[in-house]
Amino acid sequence: MPLPEERLAKPIELPGCPEVTIIEWKHNGAQEILTKPLPALIVELGALCRTVVDELDRRIRAAGVEPSAEFAMRLTMSVLPPGKGPRELNDVSGRMRVAGPARSETLHGSYWYGFRHAFMQNGVAKRDPSGGLTLSTEARRVFAHELFHAFVHQRGVAWHFESQGGEEQGAQEFTASMGFGR
Repeated sequence: MPLPEERLAKPIELPGCPEVTIIEWKHNGAQEILTKPLPALIVELGALCRTVVDELDRRIRAAGVEPSAEFAMRLTMSVLPPGKGPRELNDVSGRMRVAGPARSETLHGSYWYGFRHAFMQNGVAKRDPSGGLTLSTEARRVFAHELFHAFVHQRGVAWHFESQGGEEQGAQEFTASMGFGR
């Protein structure tokens, strides 16, 4: 979780998607323009969020799964540089200290269900053909992937994926089906 001094003075509410609030956003100084929370990118992230949540709701209903939790989903999020420096996404000696096989990989995102908080790497924007900025495919994939984990835990349907290869495989298949890759 972010330290109090790392939290944004004004959290970022995603337009059209009250389920997610970004409470920490650190840009990568080397690529500052591509990693800042620009208004157009926040609008695009809000639209993506709404699409993902609605699609997850639709798929769970279509599968005939009854959510065991019918309360509003809420998720706070941190957007961090992907480095290994102090308080960055891959800071294995500090904030992201976890054990197990996942630690041998570079994190792109992580959902901490006990805190209802997700982390994602800050590689949010890319240049579009006209020179403007748009969400990168990687940002879409990581955001949808972590939102999947939040959704299945907060709606009480994580068990549904155990017989289908597990929750992580479910998240990868979901992002692939949305056109964002595994």
